[in-house]
Amino acid sequence: MVQMLVEYNMKIDKEVQESAFNAHHLHEELNEEEKSKKRAEEKAEEEVEEEAEEGIEEVEVSEKKEEKGKVKASTPQGLSRTMAKEEKVGNNTGYTRSTTGHPGGTLSPEIPVSTSKALEATKLHFCILEDHMENIEGVLEEVKGNTMEILKILQQK
Repeated sequence: MVQMLVEYNMKIDKEVQESAFNAHHLHEELNEEEKSKKRAEEKAEEEVEEEAEEGIEEVEVSEKKEEKGKVKASTPQGLSRTMAKEEKVGNNTGYTRSTTGHPGGTLSPEIPVSTSKALEATKLHFCILEDHMENIEGVLEEVKGNTMEILKILQQK
């Protein structure tokens, strides 16, 4: 009887270790996804800043030409000069405020498809992690119960 309980306890320990390993592995994957998401966001921000700087430089060149009477001032893609400036709204809300010359500007969602897919994948990973944690907790409770039974048997002897 004791041998069976010990073997069963070892089996439970193995399951706990596997669940802990799986949870740790998923946690590492989640961290990697978050890092790659941050890198992608930083790269996108840099590209937007570079495009804005290029647009401002083109406006300055066009204005100089206009002063000489050669070409009218124009901006890339017909945007007004004030739209090159964007300010963040809130803390990571996914919205930016474009200053269009009107007080307050306009709010527009700017969550790329790849980010929303990454967000869904992250949510899925969190659900899987929660399931693993629940499994580990259940197994630990079972191990605790089995250990108590083993202790009772050993105390009786």
